Amino acid sequence: KGDVAIHNEISVFVYRYDLKQSQIARMASVNQAYVSKFLRGDLFDLSENGRMAICR
Repeated sequence: KGDVAIHNEISVFVYRYDLKQSQIARMASVNQAYVSKFLRGDLFDLSENGRMAICR
């Protein structure tokens, strides 16, 4: 799957289960600002490692 498809799946999951950005950040070991960028779709401003941490 491509980055956009994965982003869409994660966004749906986050909103379906009413997860907070801070919860996702703790689970992925990244900061909340990073999660915010990811959820806004600023995928290309993020490192590969950071994107993969959120996807896990």
